[in-house]
Amino acid sequence: MGNFADRLTLFSLKTRAGILRKLLALLRRIETKLAWSADSLFSAKTLFDKRRYYRHVKWSAERQREFDDYWLTNYGARIDSGFHRFFENLTGRYYVDYFSNQVYLPSLARKLNDVQMANMCGWKTMLSFFLNNAELGDCIPKHYAYRIRDFFYDGDRNVVTFDELVAGLANVGECVLKTSDGAQGSGVSMLDLRDGHDARSGRSASEILNSVAGDFVIQERIKEHPALARLSPKSINTIRITTYICEGKVYHSPIAIRFGVGDSPVDNFHAGGLGIGVKDDGTLLKTARGLKSHSQYVDYTSNPNNGEPIEGYKIPHMDRVIEFVTKNHGRIPGMGMVSWDVVITEDGKPMVIEVNLGCQNIVFAQHLHGRPFFGDNTPKMLKLVKKR
Repeated sequence: MGNFADRLTLFSLKTRAGILRKLLALLRRIETKLAWSADSLFSAKTLFDKRRYYRHVKWSAERQREFDDYWLTNYGARIDSGFHRFFENLTGRYYVDYFSNQVYLPSLARKLNDVQMANMCGWKTMLSFFLNNAELGDCIPKHYAYRIRDFFYDGDRNVVTFDELVAGLANVGECVLKTSDGAQGSGVSMLDLRDGHDARSGRSASEILNSVAGDFVIQERIKEHPALARLSPKSINTIRITTYICEGKVYHSPIAIRFGVGDSPVDNFHAGGLGIGVKDDGTLLKTARGLKSHSQYVDYTSNPNNGEPIEGYKIPHMDRVIEFVTKNHGRIPGMGMVSWDVVITEDGKPMVIEVNLGCQNIVFAQHLHGRPFFGDNTPKMLKLVKKR
């Protein structure tokens, strides 16, 4: 009798486990569908916001047929031409294989990077897990302190109390505080901690940290190469380069450099910074671009910080940056696409400030360079998400 009762109990547990697995699978499908819908709506809104830049761009019937044939052949469906006309208007160049957000956001982004893993691995507090490696040398800024889920850690990830954390930060000097949920230049604070206080604001380290909601990391402030610093001496000026896997090999997208304007300590495009395309040899293109408002761009052919011409200015050691990110793409686990923010240090070494793994910005590089994000690999990338 006991054996029968045990078997009945086991059967009941297995049945419940099976039902639970099916429910979880159903919830994941619903979540994926909702996320796809949200991304599609965001893409449509973005395109609507940019309509002033493309609604006057008219195509011939022949060009429209070429466009439709390309996307039907490689993607399996027609797409709106708005993004392509937007890029054409800004750059003066037409390419049938510019990559549209309406294909990237709801389809390719989720194919390349699992959303949950990307969200976790992309936290600013996680960078040292992947790249703090003796083999790589000093390829990330020195980390002084973390708060992760209300637990505190020193730079070596030893668990400490809040008071011990504050004591350890008392005299680290110039540093950068980043919150994990910061984006587009937000959540970043420049500090200069001396004798337990910030020399800039006079606030105590304890007061500053208590005012931060959520997770944070505190890093050293990097001294960048003079060629980068010359673009804007008040900000850390970063190189944005995206690597992606295509048929078992790692490639990189067109490269951009962001730099701050005036006294701004951040270089982000949405925080008043400028972006400019850069060739693989480090030579800047002709025109830097910034946002005058949410949907209005402003172009510069000379640097507003010093009046110098932009075209032809060269950033050295770009070959080292390209080699580093392509070689180390695989250190960020399970990611088909990684957008790296890199600086070049005073001694010419690439240093990774952060990595971006969620729905990455593919518009930025295309409208700065005037060429497709995936280049000759576009048909291969579309094959991953082709509609049957």
